[in-house]
Amino acid sequence: MATATTAALATTLIVSNALIAFGVGAGAPVIVKKLAQYAESLLPGEDNVSTKGK
Repeated sequence: MATATTAALATTLIVSNALIAFGVGAGAPVIVKKLAQYAESLLPGEDNVSTKGK
């Protein structure tokens, strides 16, 4: 995911030099991990599922 994110940004004008590309590449795994944690928090878990018959 991080590689895809960095590659997508590399095709835009945002990444204009090697230092910015390095920073994006270094920060992408952290950003993707935070986004994954946020997405998982939106999914219903065992505590949100109603239990029938109990």
